[in-house]
Parts: sequence; C-alpha cells; structure tokens
Amino acid sequence: MTEVAGVDIRSLLLKEGLSASEIAGVRRLVFSSKEALRALRDLIAKLEAGASGPKEKTALAVCYWAQGKYAKALELASADRASEAMQYVAAKSLIALGRPAEARDLLKPLASKTRCGEIYAAYAEAARKSGDSAAAAAVIRDGLSKMTACAALYAEAGVVADFAGDAHAAQENYRKALECDCAHVETLFRLAFLADLHGDEEEAVELYRKCASIKPVRSKVLVNLGLLYEEMGREADAARCFRLVAESHPVDHRARLYLKDAEAGRDMYFDEEQQKRRERRNKILETPISDFELSVRSRNCLEKMNVSTVGDLCRISEIALLSFKNFGETSLNEIKQVMASKGLRLGQSLEGEEAKPAKVKAARKKPVDQSKLLARSADDLGLSVRSQHCMQILGIKTVGQLVAKSERELMSAKNFGATSLTEVKKKLAALGLSLAE
Repeated sequence: MTEVAGVDIRSLLLKEGLSASEIAGVRRLVFSSKEALRALRDLIAKLEAGASGPKEKTALAVCYWAQGKYAKALELASADRASEAMQYVAAKSLIALGRPAEARDLLKPLASKTRCGEIYAAYAEAARKSGDSAAAAAVIRDGLSKMTACAALYAEAGVVADFAGDAHAAQENYRKALECDCAHVETLFRLAFLADLHGDEEEAVELYRKCASIKPVRSKVLVNLGLLYEEMGREADAARCFRLVAESHPVDHRARLYLKDAEAGRDMYFDEEQQKRRERRNKILETPISDFELSVRSRNCLEKMNVSTVGDLCRISEIALLSFKNFGETSLNEIKQVMASKGLRLGQSLEGEEAKPAKVKAARKKPVDQSKLLARSADDLGLSVRSQHCMQILGIKTVGQLVAKSERELMSAKNFGATSLTEVKKKLAALGLSLAE
C-alpha cells in the first residue's frame, strides 16, 4: 500500500492517474481521524452536486467504496471500463457484494497489462472466492514474479496457502505482508485467527486488539475477540466487544445473540467436575477406529458408512450395521468387542430414541457426489471460531461426521449454544443436509 497518511484527501482523489495502490489506502486514511471523515463527507457532497468529469466521477466512486456503499460505487464505476482505477473499484465492490466471479472476469484482462500488486491481489481473491484456488495460486505466482513489496498480494498468498493446508508457506507470506505494511488488517486478522485456532489465546488477543486499533474497525474482529474473551472466562470483556458491534452494526443479529450469551454467562454457575467428566467421556468417543486392529472387511465397511470414531459407533444400532452390504455376524462381534473394551456398546446414544437404520442405508445409496460432500472437511463450512472449537472438542473433522450428530450432542459441547447451533444448521441446509434426529 502506498503511504497516504497526511495527504489531503481532495488532492489525492482528484489527482491525475489515481492508482489502485493509492485507492487501497484511502479507507484507512479517511477513518484515521474525525477531521478526515468530515473532509470525506464534504468532498462527497461537492462531487454529488456536480461530478461531471472523469476525475470527479472516479473520486466519487472511491469515496462510496471507502464508505462501504458498494452498490453505489459499482454503479458509478461500471460506467467507465477504460479507467484502471474505476475497474479496480468495480471489482472490489463486486467482491464485497458477494459476486466474485464477475470481479474475476473484470480483472483478468486488467491483470495482463498492469504491474500493480493490489490488482493482482484482488484478482487472486476473486478467483479464490469463486472456488478456484488453483487459479488464485497461479495469479499470485504471476504477480510475485513481476513485482515485490505488496502487502495485499503477500496476504492473499498467505490465505491461499492457508486454505491449502501449507501452514509454513502461509506464515512466511503473512510475515512478508507485515514487512511491507505492519498495519495490514487482513494479515493481522488471519494471524489472530490461526493463533486462536491453535490455542495460543494470549497471542490471538494481542493480534485481535491490534486489528481493533486500526480504523475502520471490522465487526468480524470484535466478534472473534469477544468469542475468545468468552472462552477465557472474561465475560465482561466479551460483552463489551459484542455491544460495540451491536451498536455500530444494528443489523448484525449474530452479535446481539452473542451479547445475550455473554451477559447470561456472567451469572452462570460452572460445574468444573462435571466438565472434566464430560471431557474424559468425549476423549473416549473421539478415539479413531484406526486405533483398533480390525479386519479389512470391517474397516472397509465402516469407512464406507462414514464411521471413523468410537462415538460414531455409539450412534449406530446392530441392525443398522448388519443391513450394510458385506457386514456380517463376524464383523459385528468384532466391533462389539471393541466397544466393550471401552465400556460402551453399539447404539448406546440411541437409547430412548427410535433407531433409524434407514439413515445408514440411505448413506450407502447416495450418489458419488454426495459421498464426496460428506467426506469434505468441516473447516470448509466456514464456521465461526466458537463453532470450530466445538467441532474440535467433539472430534468432528468431516461433514459426514457432523451430520451424524444430533442437536443434543452438539449442545453438550462447552460454549456451544443456540447461536452456534443455528449457524451449523444453516450451513448444512445450504448443502442440502441436516443433523441427525
């Protein structure tokens, strides 16, 4: 990002040849002080009264984008496809509006004739959010071969590597991004998110707080910080974060629900001994089937049924197992011995409920695409930090393992409340799936 601190906003936005790099820094500049915000509003008022020339229209489009008025920015920027600045504003607005495929089509020809890192970063982001991580990685390689020292491009490289499971490459790219811009918010947020997931609470808090010190403050930063505070037992701090989001973003219903949870948690009695018993039980239920010496036939049958842990076996009856092709009495007895060694039995979680072997049969009859869907990582659902932590506590690694859980089982996890349950059900419903009954 080009350093724009101290530059007059009007002079910057109305200059000849405004670059994408300069545009990327405008939002931080205009939120740096109350004076800068007033200057932005004054400029918008004057431009709206008579923005006739290309420079004025570009400036107005950038102002709308900086304010978060993406639809208005897109409408104005789309009218000028010859300007690199306007194409960049249009593409960034499309991404913000959830239309990354359109942004990708717009940026593709632009990237072939530019040496601007921000444009390559936006192009890679659009490709990634369109579901084509391979194309995003190729765009990043091309961009880095032509230019250096671009925080946005290194940050996007980190995200792509992160999603690909290459933690080392992700950290290296995030480090380079911060070397270019020590206050790059997206990089700080990703590092905070990773520290949070890996249990480094103090590091995560420090990074989230640094993010929150950079204006404009993103609501996702405050929400994640609030969730982290809540897990650390700092309910008052958590409530403060959620309250800030609720006040600044009245339509953010999730923050309001979290706020209610946090305020209720301040007076909640916590039974530590009960929690320890629950954690010991969960540890047994999370034991993978691969830890036991089973026959090849039994192992293959369980794998096809998406049964990977002892907990999964507690949710399947003997009848359901025997209904599966090639699963006979010998395999059944073998599995029962494994369960007995853990003080458990098949179908234990179904007691008091009607066992439904048809659910297992349906899994066998599902098409290949459905099988691939169930085999996907639960991380792909894009759940909040709180929900992801609960997935880890319950040993849920795949979508198939998640849909095998009931609402009651999910709610048994510490800090998994009604808000997280609603989030999970919506994510599954979007895929045409639902939790077990």
